[in-house]
Amino acid sequence: MRDPMMPNVPQKERSHVLACYTLYLARGSTLVSRGIKAATMEKYLRAVDLLADARELMSLRLGLDGKKNPYIKAILKECVRWEQMPNRREPVTNEMMAYIVGLAKRDTDPDSRLNAVIDWLVMGEYGGVRKGEWA
Repeated sequence: MRDPMMPNVPQKERSHVLACYTLYLARGSTLVSRGIKAATMEKYLRAVDLLADARELMSLRLGLDGKKNPYIKAILKECVRWEQMPNRREPVTNEMMAYIVGLAKRDTDPDSRLNAVIDWLVMGEYGGVRKGEWA
């Protein structure tokens, strides 16, 4: 990408790219590879707005209707909910999942105990509920 502000890209797509960036931050992809609070993410997004203002571009956080991108709102809302959850544990990171899947690739038996456990871990990570959210 030559210009991160994407001046020649339609506003809707620019806003969706910023939503992807917000999700990237929410998953802990920061300089120190740790999760950050929703308030900090908001500051990052405001910094993007300052860049847009300097270039006389519409905020990347807004859609054509001038309202905040619903995807960004949903991501930040979920982050705030997560922060307020008592006794929460940080989720498994993408790097952890990649390591676990790498272990499975070394195992030649697709029905081994290791592969069965890994299948359940992957399914739980991407589709399961967490006890802390319901207990």
